[in-house]
Amino acid sequence: MWSELDAATADLTGYDFAESPQVFSERMIGNAIAVWQRHAPLLDACLQARPSDPQLRELWDRFVSQLSDKLAAFIARLRDAGRVDPASRDIPALTHALVGMTVWALYEQRMARTPLPPDRLMNAIRAIWIAAAWGDKGN
Repeated sequence: MWSELDAATADLTGYDFAESPQVFSERMIGNAIAVWQRHAPLLDACLQARPSDPQLRELWDRFVSQLSDKLAAFIARLRDAGRVDPASRDIPALTHALVGMTVWALYEQRMARTPLPPDRLMNAIRAIWIAAAWGDKGN
């Protein structure tokens, strides 16, 4: 599952603005969410067991850290090239917060008594990522 998510975000290293930021972000976020949804029962169990299992907590924290670092490097590269205007100067903290928000939203979607329709939630997640990571250059 971890390797699937890594593969789903592999295009981060070669983004060349051939796609608009909006299209690129929607595709990348959609790919990552699709991996999450395919493995949702396993990920739900990991999140529930994380507080009581030190080994699982270490694996989860390493996964989140690696993903956040990958995303932070991507956003920093684009910022340094003047292509994005992120919502925070602290890009590592921004990506960590965005990953955490996304994980919690997807987890809550499955656990809620009356969840939002999936397309509404996915649209909101994408909009937050685009606004936070790309700033006014995401349109």
